[in-house]
Amino acid sequence: MKTFKEKYLNGEVTIENIDDFVEEWHRNSKSDKTTLQDFLGFTKEEMDAFIQGEKVLESKLNTLKHKSVSMLKEVLTELLKK
Repeated sequence: MKTFKEKYLNGEVTIENIDDFVEEWHRNSKSDKTTLQDFLGFTKEEMDAFIQGEKVLESKLNTLKHKSVSMLKEVLTELLKK
C-alpha cells in the first residue's frame, strides 16, 4: 500500500486527506506495530511539520514535490541532448 506521502507527491490525495490515513492507522495500530510516522511515510522533519499543522506540512511536501519535478526536468533535458 502506498503511504500518504507517496500518494500526495503523486497528486493522488490532498493535504485534507491526511485525517483519513490517521484514522486508518488508529484502526490498525493495535494489531500492527507500525508507527504513525512510518505509516504516513514521513521523515522526522516531515512528522515535526505535521505536528505543527497541515499548512506547515503542505508547504514542506510541496517544496519536496517541486524539487522532484525540477530534478526530473533536468534529467529529461540531459537525456534529450544525447
